[in-house]
Amino acid sequence: MVIGMTCVWTPDPACLGSKWEAAEEADKERALMLATSSLQMLTYYRVGTCPITIRPCPQAKPCRCDWAPVLWGGTWFNRCTHDSMCKPLSEIDIPGPVGYIDSFKINGEEVDLATGDWRLDNGHLLVWQGEGDSPVPEVQDLNKPDTAPGTWSITYSQSYPVGPDARLAVAYLAAQFLEACQPKGKCSLPRGVTNVVRNGVSFTISAGLFPGGLTNIDIVDAFILKWAPAGSPTRSAVVFDPRKASPRRTSAVPLRDTGSA
Repeated sequence: MVIGMTCVWTPDPACLGSKWEAAEEADKERALMLATSSLQMLTYYRVGTCPITIRPCPQAKPCRCDWAPVLWGGTWFNRCTHDSMCKPLSEIDIPGPVGYIDSFKINGEEVDLATGDWRLDNGHLLVWQGEGDSPVPEVQDLNKPDTAPGTWSITYSQSYPVGPDARLAVAYLAAQFLEACQPKGKCSLPRGVTNVVRNGVSFTISAGLFPGGLTNIDIVDAFILKWAPAGSPTRSAVVFDPRKASPRRTSAVPLRDTGSA
């Protein structure tokens, strides 16, 4: 189960200017939303996409009995011992890429991922390396919210978090969208913004608003080219050789920087 969220980037307030401060709140929200969605698209969604929450529900594996003789009170009994298939999950395959993990809940309680008990392998495998068995149960009750016992969830982003340069870029681009919202606004955006006045100001964006994937704003384009260099594909090409087993790439669990939300 996957639950989506909505979000906009937080702009750098030092780059917004007096016109931004004087604008109507609805116009600012609209401009920031358009700037955010535009930069997400122009960077091929590699930066600042909204976190999603997943509720993994692995297929329950049958617990096989390994029968073993046990002497109890002078009498021999056959005792059923469970094999490793019945142990809690020690490895969780998260649909990647994993930019950062925002939260991890087990039985409704937040798990502290900064303790070193977990690591991330190959960019998408959350692996338990703490003492004892993994605290993650193999099954969960999807009829309950993830705040209830018997459940677990992971909230994460499939892109990199919004950093200082992203907040700078979205501030500049949002200011230009705000100008485009005004009846006689003059902005640095390429042609393609059509103003329509009807119960307030709104506009539509044509397909040619960002020719070549750039905005014509130097600071914004520098940020875009960092993540989507000219001529780069939307997805990285990968060649797989089935004769070679890929070694695991291990790293600390990437966490969200709460100071740069």
